[in-house]
Amino acid sequence: MSPLRIGIVILMILSLAPIAAAKELAPLAYGGAPPCSKHHGTREFHSVVVQDGDVSAFIVGIARQDAAGCHQSAVIRIDAAGATKTFPLPSDADDFEIVDFSPDGSRLFLAEEKSDGVRIAEMPIATGEMHWQDVSDLLGWNDCDATVEPMGFTSDGKLTLRARRAVMASSTRPNCVNDEQTYVFDARWKGTTSADGASLKHFGTRILPASQTCQSDPDLIGPCFQVHGRVYARNGSPTFRIWLSAEQRVLGISQRALPPSEPNVMPAPLAGKVSFDLYGYADLLVCPFTPQQEHVTQMICIESVSNVTFGSR
Repeated sequence: MSPLRIGIVILMILSLAPIAAAKELAPLAYGGAPPCSKHHGTREFHSVVVQDGDVSAFIVGIARQDAAGCHQSAVIRIDAAGATKTFPLPSDADDFEIVDFSPDGSRLFLAEEKSDGVRIAEMPIATGEMHWQDVSDLLGWNDCDATVEPMGFTSDGKLTLRARRAVMASSTRPNCVNDEQTYVFDARWKGTTSADGASLKHFGTRILPASQTCQSDPDLIGPCFQVHGRVYARNGSPTFRIWLSAEQRVLGISQRALPPSEPNVMPAPLAGKVSFDLYGYADLLVCPFTPQQEHVTQMICIESVSNVTFGSR
């Protein structure tokens, strides 16, 4: 999913002054619980792994199907100084973001999307304590629409977000802002105008791509098998496919085992490289969601990749 872009229900803007327009700055990682499987079992999704210094963090989403139904949850996992800590994320939201690390590396800026708005939190890495704040409450909005995008930290450690005209505005509600506005919040969630939104930068970096369980997915219909083929993207669904020239057939890389924020996930070294302009040839271990049928795309997930070469379309 692109940065949090939603219509928020709101009325009037509190006297919080805007600062300079911010450049485009996407959160470092997106994550959440994947959809539950049709069969009993557990499905797991890992967001992009992000790092600052010797601290790394990522979101783990879990979906478990059993006799009682579907159970979904998500946590933040922190690895620091050889120790791993796990902190639960709220159960009433579907999609989360690790926006960035603070300048001193001691905190994370987190965001979550709910059906009625966007909430943000500042999490000390040492304790995992989260106090979630509703953006519409912070800005004094009620019964109007806006697009809200958490941006990151200023150089002096203040949380920053951008508000723009709503992408999907209601015909009965006005926009909360007419022009792009950038806001910063201090430790007491009070707005200031002391930062330049155009100078924002990331303090953390992405070090590993997002990943999903494949070989253990509860909805697989048979054993995994080895193939050699061309991995490519094209319009339509699924976006990513594998052409098996020796067999003259196509495999479709399934998108259904992922949270909404990450519609396509592939293992390294394909992750983030295969596109409409670049394809990869590789040896792949794939696992089937659907049977092989003539003239029908067989849906699979990719467990592992090796011997990759790339070419331009």
